[in-house]
Amino acid sequence: MFKEGIYYAAAFLSHQAAEKALKALLIERRRELPPKTHNLLVLGRLAEAPEEIMSALRLLNPEYVASRYPDAANGIPAENYDAEKTERIIAAAEEVHRWVTSAFGRRS
Repeated sequence: MFKEGIYYAAAFLSHQAAEKALKALLIERRRELPPKTHNLLVLGRLAEAPEEIMSALRLLNPEYVASRYPDAANGIPAENYDAEKTERIIAAAEEVHRWVTSAFGRRS
């Protein structure tokens, strides 16, 4: 999506990637289904994410709604995104993914 300039969709999918990674980690650690939430901060706390990851999750968390809904975006979502903003969002999702991947090797 980013390469095609569809930045709002890249932002939403970044949120989704982080969410699915955190839920996978929670399933691995807890051996039960994660809570039915899209709130990355809740998932991060349950996964005992360090502060730098929580910071990335704070950046990503609003994208679940802001990237898709005009009421939440205070206008047309696509107009609120550009390459620079979306690169920060993607980088945050990549940071979460790296942490989750490394956390799979550790047991809590």
